[in-house]
Amino acid sequence: MQSYHKNYLVLLQKQLLVMDQWIKKKINSPDMTMDISITLCGERKIRSLNTKYRQKKQITDVLSFPLEENPMTLLKKKALPFPILCLGDIFICKEVARKQAKAFKLSVAEEMIYLGVHGLLHLLGYDHEKNAHQAAVMFKEEEVITNKIF
Repeated sequence: MQSYHKNYLVLLQKQLLVMDQWIKKKINSPDMTMDISITLCGERKIRSLNTKYRQKKQITDVLSFPLEENPMTLLKKKALPFPILCLGDIFICKEVARKQAKAFKLSVAEEMIYLGVHGLLHLLGYDHEKNAHQAAVMFKEEEVITNKIF
């Protein structure tokens, strides 16, 4: 179990660095400071959050709760209310990540990294549930980011 955590922490460090660079490049703001919260939780917690905030009484892999409705617009306009952009919270269900990792033939750490990237894109306003175009754009961005991590 210890090596799992060590591998995840190494990948997480790299993930955060890659995501930070990707966002700063996207908005052309190399000095921007950003803050996100990533929580690893169990099935009970993720179901509770999904029920309460999305009215879906089911377990899911990742949930994102943005603090700004469209942070990319604020970032591009440089219209931030504070010098630090607090993007929001990401919740990743450990059990679902384990199951999906097995199904996709990935390590659990790799699946959690993918879910973190997916959650971050939701915090930035991407939404694959709106339409096919948004889904395609989100998939492309996930691929770009995860290819830089692995």
